[in-house]
Order: sequence, then structure tokens, then C-alpha cells
Amino acid sequence: GATPSEAVSWGKVDPNKLPDSVVCYLDSTVAMPIITSYALAKRKPRKLKRLYGRIPEMMDTLVKLHEKSLKKVKNW
Repeated sequence: GATPSEAVSWGKVDPNKLPDSVVCYLDSTVAMPIITSYALAKRKPRKLKRLYGRIPEMMDTLVKLHEKSLKKVKNW
């Protein structure tokens, strides 16, 4: 990653927003658990998708879509 002041030179950061920017030099093994904990604490748990039980249905869909794409290629 780059600092916000460096990103200004690339046009990635608005120079007027530079005074509001914060730079934190931190190892990801320290930062990630803190950020993850914060994110999980701030949001309600989402309903689980339970995809494992839908494997047969999803595989059928994938096979049908694959067969359809093969027909398009053969007809091309």
C-alpha cells in the first residue's frame, strides 16, 4: 500500500481530503484480528446460507449451464 500523500500523485486520493486521512503502520497479524473483531461486533449475525445441503441442486445447475455453453461453442 501507499500513503495517502503518494496516492494523490496518482489521482487516487482527493488532495482536499488529505488532511482527514490517517496512516497506520501495522502488521496484518495484529491489525486483522482487531478489525475483524470490530466488524463482527458492529453488525448483526447474518442468516446462514446452508449451502452444503444444496450441493445436488447447485451441481445440476452448473452442469446444465456448462452443457448450454458447450452447445453455443459447437454452433459457433
